[in-house]
Amino acid sequence: ESWGLIHADIHQGNYVLLDREIRPIDFSRCGFGFYLYDIGQSLGDLDASVRSPFFEGYTSIRSLPGSYQTRVETFFNLATIENFAFHSTNPKEHEFLSRAVPYVVQHHLHPYLNNEDFLFQH
Repeated sequence: ESWGLIHADIHQGNYVLLDREIRPIDFSRCGFGFYLYDIGQSLGDLDASVRSPFFEGYTSIRSLPGSYQTRVETFFNLATIENFAFHSTNPKEHEFLSRAVPYVVQHHLHPYLNNEDFLFQH
């Protein structure tokens, strides 16, 4: 129930709105993985203020395990690190990464390693 076919790169550039429904596009990273990885990946584009409504909508369709927040934070950090690794090969991204990496370390990785919630903090 927690593993199966996932998109693995859901962000605002990889879905479109069609007839009031969100439709994913660009399946180049599609494969088998944890469903919560897709959620963690997609939260990177969402402001903290809309993350709770996101989960309310999600759980109206599919239930989540009781410990979902910690698991989603794990996958959120994994997706962020993978994204940084992908962009690190492009010299045009180095300036952005020099600002983004310290922010992520301070606001996401340190709280995560200290068992502190961070995804729903404004």
